[in-house]
Amino acid sequence: MKGVVFRSFLDFTETHYGLSFTDQMLEDTEPDSGGAYTNIGTYDHEELLAFVAYIAAQQNLDANELVRAFGDYLFGVLQSKHSEMVNCYQDSFECIIHLDETIHRNVRKIHPQAETPQMKVSLSNDNQVLHMHYLSKRPFFELSHGLLTGCVKHFGDQITIEPIKNSDFEGTFVLTKHD
Repeated sequence: MKGVVFRSFLDFTETHYGLSFTDQMLEDTEPDSGGAYTNIGTYDHEELLAFVAYIAAQQNLDANELVRAFGDYLFGVLQSKHSEMVNCYQDSFECIIHLDETIHRNVRKIHPQAETPQMKVSLSNDNQVLHMHYLSKRPFFELSHGLLTGCVKHFGDQITIEPIKNSDFEGTFVLTKHD
């Protein structure tokens, strides 16, 4: 998993729980990386899962809600770093439709070893309903949910997101436009 995700997670943690909490988390979880992440480095996703478990336990939070909130935050970070990949679209649906073929393809060009999730998208009901099937080697269905939420907020669209989770690795999101 790319370091930009880890850097963003540490920033998210510091923003929400403070610097001393973040330092204690790094000390207590003892990540193999030592907690030193570069944006372009690649790290074991298990370290991120350990951070989530730690925060959930220490703050008495639901881990899935925490990961969704981070996904929402992460969309904003990625959009600000790579605005040209997002701002070329008119709305959330257009961005999501092109996610795999444009954004993930560009990620794989820059980072050939990157293992991006697979997403299959289809539209129905006169393009008012989008179905996105999500499949990943990593258990981040909830992160994807948060990223979708961040995307919808970014574009200011009136869209509901219904997650249909088969597992942490796979599921479908049904996004419905409300005009």
